[in-house]
Amino acid sequence: MSYVKTNLVKNEEIIKLTKPSIKIMFVPLLWLVLGFALAMSYSYKIGSTLFFLALLQAIPRYLAIYTTELALTNQRIIAKYGLIRRNTFEIKLDKIESINLDQSIFARLLNYGYVAVNGSGGNTCDIPFIDDPLSFRKLCNEEIDKYTTSK
Repeated sequence: MSYVKTNLVKNEEIIKLTKPSIKIMFVPLLWLVLGFALAMSYSYKIGSTLFFLALLQAIPRYLAIYTTELALTNQRIIAKYGLIRRNTFEIKLDKIESINLDQSIFARLLNYGYVAVNGSGGNTCDIPFIDDPLSFRKLCNEEIDKYTTSK
């Protein structure tokens, strides 16, 4: 069971639960294929080097996909990442100052990006590789408006 689902409080409902996009594996897979093709046909040294570099890029990305969760509930934003050492970030909707996005050109084409949630008091949480970050930010802003007007 997910970290977010096990840590909900009374009367709290998940609006959106998201994880890093599987699309981030595109570049390492491309390097793996290219490295394998070069190793088999042209140069074993160059191909195996590319293959090794692709693995170095793929392993952290896979771990990010496997271990990262980002959730918007009707009361707060919850983020969890880390495999051995768990890092969590929870902030009530009324304490959020801004939600920023960072997308490279390649990330915009594949529709993923970094989401940075900035809270009052200087709390900041950066979550990498989130799938469809624009819709996540839009949902957050809508929930923040609902939460603040209901109080």
